[in-house]
Amino acid sequence: MTVFLIIDMQVGSFDGENPRHDREGVVKRINEVASAVRARGGHVIFIQHNGKSGDETEQGTKGWQLLPELDRADHDIIVTKTACDSFYESMLPQILDSLR
Repeated sequence: MTVFLIIDMQVGSFDGENPRHDREGVVKRINEVASAVRARGGHVIFIQHNGKSGDETEQGTKGWQLLPELDRADHDIIVTKTACDSFYESMLPQILDSLR
């Protein structure tokens, strides 16, 4: 099973006072890998951080949204998390088990 995890690629993490280096290039490379994984029958999972109230990635805000330039397919999976660890108290372990 091939799974590609795309973690915390959200507007709030890339916009603002401290923009990330090479956003365009990073997104391009992510899109290329995701496309290759899908073409081989693999799975693409987006991990989206639900920040606390007032955080740059507070759930439901513009900053919480995944970057709009990311290519997403209808069958891609989105997992939300509330900690720095994508496995901690998220559905990721169960989803990965179900994809075996």
